[in-house]
Amino acid sequence: MAEKSGVLAKFEAALIYATRELPKDPTMATLIAQHSASIHDARVLDVALALTGPVLQDGVRNGDIRRDVSIGDLARFLVEQTYLAAGQPDRSEEAVANRFRQFIAPVLMGRGQSAECASPTEQYEFAMLTAMEAVENLRLRERLQ
Repeated sequence: MAEKSGVLAKFEAALIYATRELPKDPTMATLIAQHSASIHDARVLDVALALTGPVLQDGVRNGDIRRDVSIGDLARFLVEQTYLAAGQPDRSEEAVANRFRQFIAPVLMGRGQSAECASPTEQYEFAMLTAMEAVENLRLRERLQ
C-alpha cells in the first residue's frame, strides 16, 4: 500500500496481496474457512482498523472515500471482501483487480459513483495508476525470467 498513490490504488494492491498470500498461511486459511465466526472477531477488526483506518481517513479527508459510513464499518466491509476474495477459485491478480474495480471501489466511493463514473481527473488518475502498475509487473516478470 505504501508504494501506491491514491486511496483506491492502495486498497486494490492490499486486496490483491491478501487474496494471494493469506490462503498460504495455515492460520489464516483456518480463519478464512471459519469466516462466519472469525470475520466478526474483535481482534480481526482491530487489525483491519490498524492497517486500513489511516488510509480510509485520508480518503475521507480527500473526498475519495464516502463520508456517510463509519471508518469501522468500511474496515469491516474490507475484511469481509478480503475473506470472500481469498475463498474464490480464481485468485489471480486480474480477477481480484476486476472484483475490486467493479464492486469494492464503488462501495468505498459512495452511492452513484464507480471507477468508470468518477470525475475525468479521477478516471485519468485511476487509468494512469493501473497502467503504471502493469508496466511494473512486466518489469518484474522480465527480471524473474
